[in-house]
Amino acid sequence: MNAFMNRHKLLFAILYVAMPLLLAYIGYLVHNLDVARRGTAALMERVTALTGSTSLYELPRVSMSMSSGVIGQAGTIKLDIGIEVKKSELDRIPDYEPRIVDHILAFMEKQDFNKLKQPSSAHWVRKGLEDAITGGALPINVAGIVINRMVFE
Repeated sequence: MNAFMNRHKLLFAILYVAMPLLLAYIGYLVHNLDVARRGTAALMERVTALTGSTSLYELPRVSMSMSSGVIGQAGTIKLDIGIEVKKSELDRIPDYEPRIVDHILAFMEKQDFNKLKQPSSAHWVRKGLEDAITGGALPINVAGIVINRMVFE
């Protein structure tokens, strides 16, 4: 009878420790699957197919305060920018997104707010942003950029 009780106590102790560990492991697996699914869905929300081999990846909105060089004249600019990349490189974009945004900010900080507000500025701003992003020694091949929105406040 004593050996029988010892076996039950041992079985109880093993199950007492093993069950929470098993449940924690199952929770970990479910969480990782959910995170992977949401990450892929979030990436695909920001992607638009352009041609057979390239896609447009929407960067997060860039909002910054700028000065015009004239005392007392300043404003805020909000940019919605997309970059055209090869479909094979889409999964690498989120890793380099902060660096791309830094290149955008570095270019925009050098510009004059009043010059940016002129209607003819859209062309040279797009060209300058494209040069800033592609000239930044990124391991991603950026084929072009699209300025979806440029709002001045």
